[in-house]
Amino acid sequence: MNKLLSICVSLACSALLFACAEEKSDPPTHAEKCLSDKGITEECLIGNWYFNGIEEIVGDLQDNSAGSLELKNNGEYSFSGGAYKIDANGKWTLNGTTLTIDCISGDCDGGGSRSASLTIADSASTLRVRSSGQTAPFSFYNSNSIKNPIEKFTWNE
Repeated sequence: MNKLLSICVSLACSALLFACAEEKSDPPTHAEKCLSDKGITEECLIGNWYFNGIEEIVGDLQDNSAGSLELKNNGEYSFSGGAYKIDANGKWTLNGTTLTIDCISGDCDGGGSRSASLTIADSASTLRVRSSGQTAPFSFYNSNSIKNPIEKFTWNE
């Protein structure tokens, strides 16, 4: 009887340990957050992105336009770099694939809201931000020769 009770207790403890071990899982990767059926989400965008420059430009200006973008989970952002070597901070919101930013402090180029459409590519490592106007939303790049400039960012873990 004692032997049977001891076996039952051992089996119960083993089952409990096994159940607890199964519940533990790794948090989703950046790619998993971005490539879900939900489309582009805030969760996918939050983090640090390397600014590669304006996609339509090649040459010296592009070579000197590197920068960084941090999108925070409290709806704030900070951007530094770009061809104009700006430093700007503000708020961001996402509605579907449309990103709206409001520059609040730093080199805000007149401030105000800017919006852009977003695409994610290359297994979620590339973010393209296509301006809905003449001026790029984060880097403030503006040229008469490029309508709706596309800022290209790479995920920076």
